Amino acid sequence: MNWLESLAETYDRQRQHIGKIKPKPIKFWNKKGIEETVFKKVTPLLPLYHGIQNAHITVTLDTDGNFRSVIVNDPDDLMTIIPVTEDSESRSSGLAPHPLCDKLQYIAGDAVRYFVPAASDKKRVKQLKDLSDAYELYIEQLEAWRAHDPGNPMLTAVLTYVKRGILIEDLVKAGILLLDVHTGHLLEKWPGDSKSEPSIFGLVKPGTQESAFVRWEIEEMSAVQRQALQDSWSSYAPTLLKSRGTCYVTGQVGTLSSKFPKRIRNAGDGAKIISSNDSEGYTYRGRFIKAEEAFGLSSVVSFKAHSALRWLLSKQGYADGDQSILVWSPEELRVPQPWEASDLWADEQEDAAPQPDTISTGKTGDSIADLFRRGLRGDPGRDPEKEFRELLAGKMVYLIALDSATPGRLSVTRYMEFPASDYLVSLLQWHRRTYWKQKRQYGAKEKGAFYDGSPSLRMIITSAYGKDVDDKLRKFTMSRLLPCTLQNAPIPRDIEIKCVLRASKRHAFPSRWDWESVLGVACSVYLYNHNQREQRPYTMQLDKQRTTRGYLYGRLWAVAEAIESEALQLLKTDRPTNAERLMQQFQQRPHATWVQMEATCLPPYLLVIHKNKPDWHTRYNKILDETMALYEANDFLSSSPLDGEFLLGYHNQRAAIYAKKEQASKESDSEQ
Repeated sequence: MNWLESLAETYDRQRQHIGKIKPKPIKFWNKKGIEETVFKKVTPLLPLYHGIQNAHITVTLDTDGNFRSVIVNDPDDLMTIIPVTEDSESRSSGLAPHPLCDKLQYIAGDAVRYFVPAASDKKRVKQLKDLSDAYELYIEQLEAWRAHDPGNPMLTAVLTYVKRGILIEDLVKAGILLLDVHTGHLLEKWPGDSKSEPSIFGLVKPGTQESAFVRWEIEEMSAVQRQALQDSWSSYAPTLLKSRGTCYVTGQVGTLSSKFPKRIRNAGDGAKIISSNDSEGYTYRGRFIKAEEAFGLSSVVSFKAHSALRWLLSKQGYADGDQSILVWSPEELRVPQPWEASDLWADEQEDAAPQPDTISTGKTGDSIADLFRRGLRGDPGRDPEKEFRELLAGKMVYLIALDSATPGRLSVTRYMEFPASDYLVSLLQWHRRTYWKQKRQYGAKEKGAFYDGSPSLRMIITSAYGKDVDDKLRKFTMSRLLPCTLQNAPIPRDIEIKCVLRASKRHAFPSRWDWESVLGVACSVYLYNHNQREQRPYTMQLDKQRTTRGYLYGRLWAVAEAIESEALQLLKTDRPTNAERLMQQFQQRPHATWVQMEATCLPPYLLVIHKNKPDWHTRYNKILDETMALYEANDFLSSSPLDGEFLLGYHNQRAAIYAKKEQASKESDSEQ
């Protein structure tokens, strides 16, 4: 199955979503650590041969075609589903009216009277010259549709009204559009104060009133009649297509698309995935005489695939500039995404209401999200991998990645198909093998700041290259990391080294919290690449029996930092510790740096602790002695740099010390 076929199948399976405009809730943590929710507009799954436009004005008519009222639409109510033709949906130049709702240029018979006269600009001269032709084409097209469906009340009412040629006049009388008092033409911009600017100017920016888009309403028109209007156009539109041939996807003979839609990734996207209009270029010249000989795609498959792709990208896709990635299942739709952090799934409440587009897997009533969540938690007595294979037999998961090298062309850079069970098993293994304590990207600096799980791919990229990473490098790195989550491939060695080196540069981070995020990610990356080869696997618990060089050096450094931090607190001094400043040097030259730390840096701080907290002085020395006793002589004296293992030892030892202090503090409070 190719990407067009899989998207068309998704369209057929998800027909219950057609025409429904539902915002997508997005939760995030603000800078104050408070969780907030915003709602993002989602491009709906469209009826056949329909498109989406932002309509600025709503004109209401009665069934006889008489003007009743008009409003400027609310900014949150602009998105409108409209009938489109093959030409109008892909129009960029030339005249191609939409069948019903459109700009004033097409539907206003008095546009010539009110539009601003042309200056010397050739494009403007041509636009005004074409106004009459645009209006006539719109009327002709609407009349032909009404002839196909003469009983439709909306078609009759709109056609009757538009033929009068007084739309702009009525909008001016209603105070919706404004004229220049000196010329009588539509104002190009509001001359007054911005605070008193009429709402129409804010909606049409950066255009003028001439670019206002109008949609129609008919008084007392029922939902059934609205549905009948959509069905009417869906049945009539194919009769306008002239090209016939064999569809390369279905293998059937039928009407073929000769033009293909844009606005795939967002409303301003001018790139097309399929284009065959380059008759004078190099698309098919020299190999074929006509574009249809190179490729044939039925109009129905083309529309279904493009509509499903727009909807899914808007609803659950990953977007980074020109790069877009989508993972979906035709049956389940929402599956765990390979770029997400595990906390997005693990933090969900088990008894939460199911998502409306999540379908039960059948036997147990569990959804994919429920099974995946249990797999992350490691529920005893259940084998999620086995359950995946049993309950998802025959279901598929697809991945498509898109990118554009030029504004007009969109490439499919990656397309992959997986049995749903294999996909989820691989993803579950990724999350298990990268399991470590992570700093949330957004959240409070204390409560809820951390979670135990895997980082997102974006967190790995940021940890390796910083927040200001080059756009091309960021997108290229994302493409390199995807096989790690999808096929359990090793994380590229250079990315691992970058993460470890940046985590070692603690002094370079202005915020402790930024460094904590990089530290957690670096531990996960190293763990993923190395833990499966260890006879004694790493865990998040301190391993006091591990004798490897890097792990022991990390433990020593954590103790040194704890000693300095505690002494500075006792002295009520706020400054970076030597352990923080020398961490990068320690990673490069561990033996020499540790000798320097132990001989010159630690003794004064140990004296402060001995004076104020003698029990902790004894405890720190005991940890240092126990750790040193585990070394092989050659390991301790070696001058080679440390790899990421030292971060694991550092992280575990530091966590053990903090846990001990917290326990001691609770015991002290209880005694009081």
